[in-house]
Amino acid sequence: LSPDRRQASTNRSDPTAPLENGEFFRAQMRNQRLVRRQPDVLALERVARRACISHLSYSARLGGEAREELEALLRDAPLSLWAAVLQPSEAHHRHNHEGNLCSGVFYASLPAAGGVAPLVFDDPRGVP
Repeated sequence: LSPDRRQASTNRSDPTAPLENGEFFRAQMRNQRLVRRQPDVLALERVARRACISHLSYSARLGGEAREELEALLRDAPLSLWAAVLQPSEAHHRHNHEGNLCSGVFYASLPAAGGVAPLVFDDPRGVP
């Protein structure tokens, strides 16, 4: 994944211009096999999987054998990853990840001077 979202395309008047975030997302979805083989993406998958197992184990207060069973269950479970590169004035709208056990965000970089909206996770069932 290119940090500046540049991708050549015959459908675009300027193939070196940064992609709009929606277009960037669609390009990732079209190229999943290629994206998923990138070393940085493989490393991020390992981190995300460990974080999910850790979060679920902590939330359910699992330890010992129960945690090992959870790890075995999730070791090869499907994992969805995608990237978004937003400009300072852009934001993601409220959305959900239906059917997922865990959702998370990894920030590769943030503006040094703040000005970032808070990240909000809420339970779509209305549970506090």
